[in-house]
Amino acid sequence: MADQTAQIPPDVAQQFMDDYTNLLHSTAAYWGRQYKHVVDVNDVASELWLYLFRRWEWVLELIEERGAKRAAGKLKMRLTDVARGFCVDEHNKRYGIARDDLAWYTTGQVADLLNAALDLDQWVKGSPEKRGAERSAPSRPSEHGTRMAMLADVAHAYSKLSDDDQEILHLRYVDGLDNPSSGRALDISTEAAEKRTERALRRLVDKLGGNPPIWPAGRHSVSNAAAQARVRKAYDS
Repeated sequence: MADQTAQIPPDVAQQFMDDYTNLLHSTAAYWGRQYKHVVDVNDVASELWLYLFRRWEWVLELIEERGAKRAAGKLKMRLTDVARGFCVDEHNKRYGIARDDLAWYTTGQVADLLNAALDLDQWVKGSPEKRGAERSAPSRPSEHGTRMAMLADVAHAYSKLSDDDQEILHLRYVDGLDNPSSGRALDISTEAAEKRTERALRRLVDKLGGNPPIWPAGRHSVSNAAAQARVRKAYDS
């Protein structure tokens, strides 16, 4: 890879520095702030420059194919992925967490799993470990776990919710009631039922480790691996 970097023509290197310095450093600064406890912004920027210079031919082809403005948009997405990956890897090295352990639950995913998680018969029926069975909920590449493990995670987290949160989620995702029907069952408005459901789902996701740490307000979140370790520690104590 070092040879590829050395082969970049000086005029192309200068062009990239003129055109992409602001984009590259703003990307590095953002991710450096998100992971300031484990990386230095200058290290993130250096990683991005290396990435850009090693792929200079691809960048020129991108500019020729899409034009400078659209190419910059594509390059921004690619640099974001590179910066995020670099920071996650440094975080994992610091804390000894394997990258495959960083699986993140979302509200949509939890909503998909709730019905099966609260019905033990569906655990076995829907488990891919059972020969010939098919998944009854969407699978995402980032999960890095079996369906059985995810159902156990969701069921455990659900048991830690308040009675009110459990009730609204049970009505919506187990009994299959829509928001107006849930509202009538609880003697509240449709809007109130919808808001209660959304809040309960978010609290359930938080107990599972939360969404990835890409929060504009700097909200702290942890991975499933870290969240589960914290729960085990609290349980053991």
